[in-house]
Amino acid sequence: MKYYGLIMPSVFPTGVFIQSIEQTGSSDESEGINTLTVTMTNQQTAQFQVKNGKTGTGATVETAGMFGFYINNNTGDLMLSYSGNNAPALSINSNGELIYTY
Repeated sequence: MKYYGLIMPSVFPTGVFIQSIEQTGSSDESEGINTLTVTMTNQQTAQFQVKNGKTGTGATVETAGMFGFYINNNTGDLMLSYSGNNAPALSINSNGELIYTY
């Protein structure tokens, strides 16, 4: 299981903060459930379940190069790769959406 360590440094004298987040259950299946356990600085815990997306065939968009999306096996992050000579014009708008300008 993955353990992400101390989120808030111990220099804060008051309040309750997230101390750690640990992945306590995992699934590699399409639409499987992953469980994260959050421990607060007052030692209370809460669990969150995150559902995997459906397994698809992937997506590529041809332009001057190729875009490819994949999941990083170590972190679970959605990654974007690009094979072209010039970097694509990508940005994230205020809604958190990835924007490609061509």
